[in-house]
Amino acid sequence: MDTATLIISAILLAICILPFILISRNRKKNEQGLMQSLQDEAQKVNCTIQEHEFCCNMMIGLDKTNNTIFFIKKTDVKCEQSLIVLSGIKQCELLKTLRSTHEPNQIEKLALNFISKDDKVACVVLNFYDSNERFQMNGELQMIEKWHKIIVNKLEQ
Repeated sequence: MDTATLIISAILLAICILPFILISRNRKKNEQGLMQSLQDEAQKVNCTIQEHEFCCNMMIGLDKTNNTIFFIKKTDVKCEQSLIVLSGIKQCELLKTLRSTHEPNQIEKLALNFISKDDKVACVVLNFYDSNERFQMNGELQMIEKWHKIIVNKLEQ
């Protein structure tokens, strides 16, 4: 193999690999930023995030000691942050809205609905996915199902 072929092969390999490196770096930077925001919110109420999960532009975390859920979701338009103390929650529902198109089982929205023990307090809804914000899901269904189970188990304790 001559030197020119070797150089061209190395350049082509770098061009193919570079986008994956940049995407991975950007994802990690976004995850670290959301984690820092989540930890800052937790520190404001003397909590620590002991379990968390990141997906796309959102992060959810749990302080197991204080039974508190922290949620942050950033879009181009807004930043949604929520804090939910599970001791004041009666029930957590997984809301899955399907599109009424000719394609069956196409999800339009995914959310967790927290129903308070106090009837005077409004329900809190954590929106995980909305087809108006993003065209395609990227792990939100698995994430919401996992966290719904975690939260229901915490409520039953």
